[in-house]
Amino acid sequence: MFILNKKSGVISEASNEDVINHCKKNSDEYAVADTAEELTGAAAPVENPAPADPEPEDPEKDSDDAAGDPVADPEDEEPEDTEETDYAAMSVAELRKVAKEKGIQGYANMNKETLIEVIKAHE
Repeated sequence: MFILNKKSGVISEASNEDVINHCKKNSDEYAVADTAEELTGAAAPVENPAPADPEPEDPEKDSDDAAGDPVADPEDEEPEDTEETDYAAMSVAELRKVAKEKGIQGYANMNKETLIEVIKAHE
């Protein structure tokens, strides 16, 4: 199977079913086809995508809750077992190591963006 990253325009061959299923579910970001030729006209890369709308600020954030108690600051809490990892700050080599540890197949042929998506899907 071949996968087109619609954002970058890169077409990659994939044999990992997890990757293929992830890309099929995210059809707004990826196109999947049996041959690369089927994807060549599927989407052109977006050079300067429009910035995403910023999320509206929550007026109750950092305020008191209904009982009058201060809202707990997430940084003050004990870290949980499932810490959020900043995969974007990691190198491709580090991401491939994480993918290997998680048992993801085909990680050696994936680019950074695909590695991040597949690793997150595996969590």
